[in-house]
Amino acid sequence: MQLKKSNRTKIIATVLAMIFLFVSGVLAFNQHVSHVLNQKDIVKIKTNNESTVLFYRDDCGSETVK
Repeated sequence: MQLKKSNRTKIIATVLAMIFLFVSGVLAFNQHVSHVLNQKDIVKIKTNNESTVLFYRDDCGSETVK
């Protein structure tokens, strides 16, 4: 009887550890993706009233330029 209880405890502990590792892995991956998406490049522009500054962002996903 004692042997069955010990095996059940080991199985429950293993399942709980696997669930904990899975959840922490999902949270870590989500945090990493969020960090990468929130990174922004810093743009410094010298002030000049007679110039026009145009920004072009080349990540729209289209492969061909029309």
